[in-house]
Amino acid sequence: MSALPALHREDIHVALREMYQAGRQHHLFAFYGTGLAEDLNTDFAGKVQICPVSSELELRMKLRDLDHQTGGAGAGIAFLVPFRCDVPMDVAGRFARNGAVRVIGKEQRLRRIFRVDKVDSDALDSPLLEYLLTPGAPQHLACRRSMLSADDMWTAWLEHEWELPAEEELALDRMLSWAASNGRGPAFEAKLLVAGAGAVLEALERYLAAKRGDAAVLIVRAWRKGYGARVLQYALLFQALIHEPLVAVWIRAKLKTDLEVDDRVQGMPVARQLADAAPTALRELTRRAAGKGEARSLLEQAEALVDDSEVRASLVHSQFLPSAWRMRLEEFGRALGAAASGPSTAAVAHAASMLERVEKHELFKADSSRPEAQRAEMALRLAAWLASDHSGLDPWTTDSTYADVERLGRWYVSEGGFVDWARRIARGGKKTAFDQGVQAIVEAADERRQALDARFTRALPKWLEAKRPSKQVVPIDDVSRRVVAKFLDEQPDRSLLVLLLDGMAWTQAVEILLSLEDHPERWGPLAWHTDKKQQLGDSVFPVVMAGLPTVTEVSRTAFFAGKSMVAGRDHGTEKDPERFRDNAAVAKFSAQGDWPRLLLRGDGHEAHGVASQEALSLVGDRSRRVVALVINAIDAALKGDAQQWHPWRAENVRSLPELLAQARDVGRTVLLASDHGHVPADLMQTSVGAMTGGARWRPLAGVTDPVGPHEVRLSGEGVWTPKGAQAVALIADEAHRYGGGAHAGEHGGATLAEVVAPCVMIRWEDPLSAQHDRALDVTALARPPWWYLEVTDARAPESAAPKPRKAPPPPQKPEKPDNQLLLPELAPAVPIPSAPEPEPKTVATTSKPSLPPSVRALGEVATIKGLERTRRERLLRAVAFLLDRKGVAKLDAFAGHLGMPVFRIRGLVANELSPVLNVDGYQVLYCDEHHVHLELEMLAQQFEVTL
Repeated sequence: MSALPALHREDIHVALREMYQAGRQHHLFAFYGTGLAEDLNTDFAGKVQICPVSSELELRMKLRDLDHQTGGAGAGIAFLVPFRCDVPMDVAGRFARNGAVRVIGKEQRLRRIFRVDKVDSDALDSPLLEYLLTPGAPQHLACRRSMLSADDMWTAWLEHEWELPAEEELALDRMLSWAASNGRGPAFEAKLLVAGAGAVLEALERYLAAKRGDAAVLIVRAWRKGYGARVLQYALLFQALIHEPLVAVWIRAKLKTDLEVDDRVQGMPVARQLADAAPTALRELTRRAAGKGEARSLLEQAEALVDDSEVRASLVHSQFLPSAWRMRLEEFGRALGAAASGPSTAAVAHAASMLERVEKHELFKADSSRPEAQRAEMALRLAAWLASDHSGLDPWTTDSTYADVERLGRWYVSEGGFVDWARRIARGGKKTAFDQGVQAIVEAADERRQALDARFTRALPKWLEAKRPSKQVVPIDDVSRRVVAKFLDEQPDRSLLVLLLDGMAWTQAVEILLSLEDHPERWGPLAWHTDKKQQLGDSVFPVVMAGLPTVTEVSRTAFFAGKSMVAGRDHGTEKDPERFRDNAAVAKFSAQGDWPRLLLRGDGHEAHGVASQEALSLVGDRSRRVVALVINAIDAALKGDAQQWHPWRAENVRSLPELLAQARDVGRTVLLASDHGHVPADLMQTSVGAMTGGARWRPLAGVTDPVGPHEVRLSGEGVWTPKGAQAVALIADEAHRYGGGAHAGEHGGATLAEVVAPCVMIRWEDPLSAQHDRALDVTALARPPWWYLEVTDARAPESAAPKPRKAPPPPQKPEKPDNQLLLPELAPAVPIPSAPEPEPKTVATTSKPSLPPSVRALGEVATIKGLERTRRERLLRAVAFLLDRKGVAKLDAFAGHLGMPVFRIRGLVANELSPVLNVDGYQVLYCDEHHVHLELEMLAQQFEVTL
């Protein structure tokens, strides 16, 4: 380096300002150092010329030239001279300060470079100082403080010259990411060595070692030599392997051979430092514009560095490597396979722990991995369903009635849609161990569902023979009276939009209803459904039985007409508006001279699928208490190719969001209904003859005509038959059809998915309306416990069958048939069992009928006992639920238990529950991002109860 200080124009500018402000008689100045010959424009002396000279002789020559040009007067000149002593005495009088040479110190020059007010002593002693004051060094560096320290110098220089984002400090994760993506290292090192700055590199390594340890030195050395990416690759490997003692020898060997760590450095601490920094370094790399592809390539190259099979197996612990993702999926698949072979609480818990490992891998969040993530989640839910208590669905050996129609109908409304949705999402091939495990669960669920369908179709003829008893179920032709009219009759200011989604099964209804919980207006089922006085049977939602066969021409027409369709006649759906107009159950809600309006697809929708202006105007007509529209989106999708799959969120039905918005604007509740469901083509591989009726039904000439093992023969009330037929045969499983290749879905058969139609009142979150009419409050769609992976304990085998009840006392009135499932006015059409039908055990909740003693004791505490009854009961139910789960529950599970939408839980905990339990400044009950927490020890201490 040059012995002369290299002066920058700004250094000279600052010094000149000081000298002019101090007063002077001459315009010639002398500064010790060298620099560029240039003009300096100032606001205090005009233009000043900077003139470097190499010797006293050159200075004299410049002065002589000045005399010839200007006669000794003129603009100022700042001479940069190579000596510290005064200028020669014979010319000193011409200079300011009588020829004294001004020395601009290192501190002043540093203040200029970093734009600071002060310089710390450690900065003045730093080896970097001399380099920064050389001509080739950067002239301006950023400092975030007013006093410059040695740390500030290093970080600012590295950030400016090396493009290392040091910011406040040199973090290893940022260094790793930088070294992997910046390839300028070898060129920059060559530049420094040419400039004679080798000592700076040595000083930098000493600084890094003291600041961040040997790992930082390793990163910078690798960058300078051009293999910075390799360090991050090994760091990612070490992140997976560092806690595996058996691979420590492999780690030490790679540090020495591939990363050139010498024997003086302890390898394992360096590897541990790199491992700790690897996750954030990779995320930092990925965040950059082109980082995703770069990160993916880097991970693949990292895996290629592993040349040992035992080490490769240990990579399963990595959060990032693709091989770890595959291995974790395979582990989860094997756990699912075990759960499929022997469903149990322990098997589900083990599979859940394996899924947690999968979820902790970064690829779980990637869009490319979403199909596997969805399949995994749904398969685990199916495993929980298989392991849960199904004693309520076990067949009763003495049951010879239609009870299974009602029992299984209730089950399907509460759980069946969730089961069938999970089966649909989880279903796939058998290529990998993960695929095989998922498919094993799906096949086990298929087998159980097929058994339930078989039981349902065996009981269906008995239900028809009994004249369709409807205490527990609602025939679709009675929906307008028992649901629509009932709802409107209760309050004169209620109004209703009936939205019939043709072909919507409970699978799609569940998916749409769950998606509406994320809607900005928070749509959900009405509290009207949960009112015991309003419930149609023991199910929360009505168990609506579609017309048979389950086709639009039979079932939708019955829905709008309010009566069954006459056998032997054709019933075109184009006349459904007339049927709705003439339906006495709803006609009474129209003004005199008007009638109920129904719009079909042609009038209710534009060609591209959005709602027509006529439809929006009809929904917005406040004078009409009930209006209806048909949406054919789902039915149309069923006619597509079986290879297509449609997610049925609310926004995927193009007209649904705008129709809901219009209903909200005029305060109109919405009945989300269907005429029948359908079965997907997933298992439909077998054609069982020509299509003489539909894909899933065929006419029978006589009521005794033979049917196949996959069919059920139906006739009588509620069953439509074409002209010349006395009965129909309906497909009784998911695997068969008539005719050629299957579409995406088919209907017409007798399975639960086709016969049990959705029928749910929904509304948006509206506290004002709910205060006026509590039935209009919005609730959460109840999920079955297994949906949250809560396995209900199976009933003991000896209690699976119903126990005989004591004989009732002698009747006081004339004896009537003791059959609770028949309406009083209907005489029994089938033999009546001697004992009443036993009440099956429900699987809709894991909550116990009574609170545990510890919670009851908590309820006797004065501060809790004094609460308003509803609030106290909700608090105790919440505590009991959390106690049963050792103090932690997912937000959605907690919401489902309390029957509330998830979006209300944080407010409930913060505003209602926590103020009661969080006493004396202690946090007993609180929420985090995904869970509700109850600190059990704190609860016991604060309220002096034994848990």
